[in-house]
Amino acid sequence: MKGVVLIVICFCLFFSCRSRRDMPETGALYTVDVDGLKHRDTLYASSFFKNVRTVMLEEHDDALIGEIQWIQAFDSYILIFDFVIAQKLLVFDKNGKFLRQIGKRGRGPGEYIQITDFCIDPERREIYLLDAGSRKVLKYSLDSGEYISSINLPKNDINPSLITYAYDRLYLKIKYYGQLAGNDNLLMEFDIKTGKYTDHISSKKWNLNWKPNIYGRYNFFSSQQPPLRYAELFMNTVFAIEKDSIYPYLTLKTENWPQKVTEEEYDRGLTKAYHIRNYFEYEDYIHLQYDYRLYRYTVVYNKTTNEAEIYDFSQNDLVFSKGHSIPEYYYVDYQTSKAYGFIHVFNFDAGKYELAPGLDRREELSELMKSDNERIVVFEYEFK
Repeated sequence: MKGVVLIVICFCLFFSCRSRRDMPETGALYTVDVDGLKHRDTLYASSFFKNVRTVMLEEHDDALIGEIQWIQAFDSYILIFDFVIAQKLLVFDKNGKFLRQIGKRGRGPGEYIQITDFCIDPERREIYLLDAGSRKVLKYSLDSGEYISSINLPKNDINPSLITYAYDRLYLKIKYYGQLAGNDNLLMEFDIKTGKYTDHISSKKWNLNWKPNIYGRYNFFSSQQPPLRYAELFMNTVFAIEKDSIYPYLTLKTENWPQKVTEEEYDRGLTKAYHIRNYFEYEDYIHLQYDYRLYRYTVVYNKTTNEAEIYDFSQNDLVFSKGHSIPEYYYVDYQTSKAYGFIHVFNFDAGKYELAPGLDRREELSELMKSDNERIVVFEYEFK
C-alpha cells in the first residue's frame, strides 16, 4: 500500500513540474496543430472500448423522461437529468430499475424553483442540485434521497447554469449581469468549507467574449472525479481544474477557429471551427471532437509521443453495424473504466439502421426501433 501511495505522489510531482516547465507557445501543456494533420476516414468506438452493455431504463409513472441533458454513474447508480421537459433528477440502478426522484419543484425546504444541473460528492455520498431560480445549491443524500441542507450562492447578480464538484469545492459556470455585468469571468470556484469564492477564465480572453448561457452539458468533462477538464463553446483551449490551480491544458491550433462571432452568425450557422466535445482521456491518449461547418471531426492525441490523428467520421460500431451513428460519451468514470451514453430509440429508423450482431438485448432493441416507442436507452461502454 505504501508503495502505491509513493508512486501516486511521484506521478503528481512529475505532472506538476511538467505543467509549469514545458508549456509551449500557446500557453497550454499540450498543443495539437490540426491543420497540419492528414485526415483519416473513420474512427470506430471499438478502437477504445472492448464491449458495451445495454441498460433499459424502467418505464414508471414517476420516472417519465422527455429528454436527457446529462447522465452520471456512481457506485450502483445511474443518474438521469431531464432539464427541459420533466425538470427532474432521477436515480436508477445499474440495471435500469427506477429508485427515486431527488427533490421536487416548490418553495419549501428541499424544494427547487428551476434546477439546471447537478453533481456528486463521492466521498460523502451526497448530491448537489443547482437551483438557478433561487441561486441556491441544494444538498441531498445519494442513498436515500433525503434533503440535507442548502447553500446560498455568494452573489446576487449572477446567473449560474452548470455545476461540478472536486476538492471540497463547487465549480459553477456563471454569467454576471446588473451591477456586476462588467465581470467577464466564466467560472466560479466556491469553497464549501470556508464560503470563499474565486472567479476564473475571462470570456474576453478565452471565449471570444461570449457570455450567454447556452445550456448543454458539454462544458465540464468527466465531472465526478479528477481529472477535471473544462471548455466553453468558442474556446479552442481545454482547461485543467486542479486543487490549487486552473490552467490551460490542451489547445487546438487551427486557422479555422474564429476570431469573432456575432449572435446572427451563430444563429445562421457557423462556417468556422468551434465547440470541443466528447472529451476523455484514456492511458496516453486524449480523445475529443469539434465542429467545423456541418462536420464534426475527431482528434486523438498521444501525450507521450505528441502525435495526433484526425478523423472525418466517428462511428458507433459497438451499437450499430449499419447506419452512421456518432458515439456520444456523455460521462466517463475513470475509476471503473466505463463510459456512458444514450440514444432516443425513435431517432433511429429500423430501415436505415441495423444493430451490431454482438449487442446484448439486440432483439428487444430491434422491436423498439420498429415501433413508435420513445424509449431512451443507456449504453455502458467498457474501456479496453
